[in-house]
Amino acid sequence: MRNENDINTLGCTDVAEHARKRKLINLAFTDKSTKEAGKFIVRHVDRWDELLVAGKKDADGWSEPRNMTEWTDYLMFDIVGDLAFGADFGTKEPDGDVKLKSIPHRIVEYVTFMYPVSSPLSFPVDRFLLHMDFKPRNTMARE
Repeated sequence: MRNENDINTLGCTDVAEHARKRKLINLAFTDKSTKEAGKFIVRHVDRWDELLVAGKKDADGWSEPRNMTEWTDYLMFDIVGDLAFGADFGTKEPDGDVKLKSIPHRIVEYVTFMYPVSSPLSFPVDRFLLHMDFKPRNTMARE
């Protein structure tokens, strides 16, 4: 059940309430904070690059194939962890915490399942109604 007092910034229709919430969010996205976040992101991406090319090489100098979806999930999870919690979760590291390595994939699975379910157009009836033409039929033109 939806709590009517739980108003988020995106769904807020009251102009004054939306402005108040935007002011709070804007504090986190100043020029200074965005530039500082860039340093963390670059550090993670540089390490990620090192790990991608590390390891065994074949006769032609190519590294072993990688599941880039998995590796990108790890990178993003580590960046968000560092920015939001001040801790690198180390999921991109080969010797990282095995328990934490499953979390990015579980998040993706959850969002993949929940997004279509929560979408107003997720049910066939909604899709049908969206594409229906609601003009009256068989009406005679009045003169």
